[in-house]
Amino acid sequence: LLARKFNEMTLKLKYYNNQKSLLNKKLNDYNEKLEEKVKERTEQLKLIQQEVLSIFLQIPVGLLVINKNSEIMWYNHELMNIVELPHSASISRLKINEVNKFNDIRLTVILDDLSRKPAKQIVQYHLTFEKTRNPKLVEIAAQALLRNENDSDGVIFIIKDVTREVALEKKMLRDQRLENIGKIAGG
Repeated sequence: LLARKFNEMTLKLKYYNNQKSLLNKKLNDYNEKLEEKVKERTEQLKLIQQEVLSIFLQIPVGLLVINKNSEIMWYNHELMNIVELPHSASISRLKINEVNKFNDIRLTVILDDLSRKPAKQIVQYHLTFEKTRNPKLVEIAAQALLRNENDSDGVIFIIKDVTREVALEKKMLRDQRLENIGKIAGG
């Protein structure tokens, strides 16, 4: 009886060891498949990140992203052109008030306004930079970077040089007035 129970126990132990081996093999197969999927998804995310970064850097308006500590997180080349900073200058991780060009266009004032009420704001400023003495009309759109409805992670600034557009608009209005004067004189 003891020998028979011992043999039964040995058979059950072999059965459980076989089951354990099968389950370990399945687990290893699942791990390999999961690792392949993770690797594939990681590559896809890297491609998407590169595309988004490429778009961010090449978009034809100035973009500036600031975290809630007023540190510059992201900026693009067009922003550097608009505020006439050299492309070699690195302003990442600087506080916004440490960059004099941004103090000129009162970005800190907009930041303070957005901290009180996180609604989109659009303002226009006339700028004259020391090097060129060419006045520029800059339109700044600021939007709180919201994590959820009330919690802000920072601010996104869209800074656009609208000098040419405003000049063309003024020229078009002047041409329309002259045309109307010509019609009245012709009448």
